[in-house]
Amino acid sequence: GGQVKVADFGVARALGQSTMTVTGMMFGTPEYMSPDHLSGKVDIRSDIYSLGVVLYQMLTGEVPFAADTPWAVLQMHATKAPPPVKSLRADVPEWLGRIVGRCLEKRPVGRFQRPADLLAALEVGGLGGGAPPVPVLPPPVPAPWPRWALPGVVLGAGGALIVTIVVALAAAGGGS
Repeated sequence: GGQVKVADFGVARALGQSTMTVTGMMFGTPEYMSPDHLSGKVDIRSDIYSLGVVLYQMLTGEVPFAADTPWAVLQMHATKAPPPVKSLRADVPEWLGRIVGRCLEKRPVGRFQRPADLLAALEVGGLGGGAPPVPVLPPPVPAPWPRWALPGVVLGAGGALIVTIVVALAAAGGGS
């Protein structure tokens, strides 16, 4: 086994902006933080939640929760259900929307417990079985994404990256 390190590049980009939390023990981009951060009890399931936010944004073009202050965003993560992916993108397969929804469960016990579980669900759902790619919407303007991440990027490529990350996490010990 190798090691997987995940960096919050939003922190580096947002230094000095109001979209970061720096008070107390939390430091990160609230739009991608799990509700678990409010209690301080984070584990691999918190990472699965954050990955769910990334998947949600890849499929819908927006994060599940947005508000005027970082604290309001964190509160929404803890108390509000995100709009279902299918309600924003009717062309996303139902199975994929359910997987993202499970990643975004408020309580860790309701999420996938290990990256290997998430990977298995993606494979069974069709992503690993040759399902046609689902187009990913471009992010809203102004886009924090690189220029190459514009329309035409498909879930096939993005999904492969996510599956690679999940497999790497599983191999690094999060899957046992």
